Amino acid sequence: MLKKSVIFFIATCLLMLAADYAHSVYLKDVGQQVEGRQLTNKKMWTKILRDMPARQIKDILGEPERAVEGVTTIWFYQKGGSVEFSNGKVIKWIKPYSWDY
Repeated sequence: MLKKSVIFFIATCLLMLAADYAHSVYLKDVGQQVEGRQLTNKKMWTKILRDMPARQIKDILGEPERAVEGVTTIWFYQKGGSVEFSNGKVIKWIKPYSWDY
C-alpha cells in the first residue's frame, strides 16, 4: 500500500513538472503577449532606482496603463505594479503582484 502511494506521489510530481515546463515553453513561443500588450519582464523592475527620472522609467517599463497626478504622480502598470514620482523622480515603486502570465 505504501509503495503504491509513493509511486503515485512521484508520478503526480513529474506530471506537474512537465505541465509547468510546457507552460513556460508556450509563453516563450507567444512572446509573452496578453491582449496584444507586451508584458513587462520581472528583470526590468529590478532596474528601477530611487531618484530615477520619469523618462528613464518609460524607457525601462514603457507607457503606464494609467497615471494619477496629485501631490505625487503615480503610474500604474499590469498586475498591480506602480511607480510613484515626486518632482519627476522616483520615490517609491511596487513590483507586480504576480509573474504568472
